[in-house]
Amino acid sequence: MLKKAQKELDFETAKKPAMVEAWIVGQLLQSIEISQKPTQSRYHVFLGSTGQGKTTSLVKLASHLVLKEKKTIAVISLDTIKVGAADQLRIFAQILNVPFAIVRTPEEWRVAEEKLKNVQHILVDCPGFNLRSMEEVDWLKTMLPPPELNRSLHYVQSALARDEEAIDLAGRYQMLGFHDVIFTRLDESSRQGMLLNFQERFKVPLHSFGIGPRIPEDFEFATKERVIDFIFKLS
Repeated sequence: MLKKAQKELDFETAKKPAMVEAWIVGQLLQSIEISQKPTQSRYHVFLGSTGQGKTTSLVKLASHLVLKEKKTIAVISLDTIKVGAADQLRIFAQILNVPFAIVRTPEEWRVAEEKLKNVQHILVDCPGFNLRSMEEVDWLKTMLPPPELNRSLHYVQSALARDEEAIDLAGRYQMLGFHDVIFTRLDESSRQGMLLNFQERFKVPLHSFGIGPRIPEDFEFATKERVIDFIFKLS
């Protein structure tokens, strides 16, 4: 981007750091892609490896939908692998007073859909896989809500991960066709360039950000201005 600036800016302008930064901000505002309707889908599915913040992101979005948008929701767990994972979500669902279920087979989606047909949004928590084997890929493909159910697949990525590792792992999840990305732990990271690198590599919009432990206060839908804020440390 700086090389492009050298070609496009005149010599006097290029000598002024503030003018160069302003030019870069303009370029970023044109290139950054944001989810335009982040809550539109009925099914919101949270994908990613262990420790990226999937369950926390689900809880934050669920709290936002219930407390701020006054929507009716349900929570479903596919995680029958990690000990206690489903119990954690069940307790949260009880606190919010919303339905909770565990789906163990693909056939159970039909039952869940029938029982939850009057619910506006259904949030689905997936197990944390590294997708090192095609067995894990095939299992997830089989267990995800059917595409005809108006679903959005949110890939969840911690901002603390190294770029190379994050890109490599997301490349494996790309086989599932995720629609956007949620970045977590941005409050703990001093390097937010991954937001740009990830989008440049996978061409998917930014959905939302996790910026702390509070629920739902430390959750915000992505905006281009907020990305600029993170990159240039404006606030």
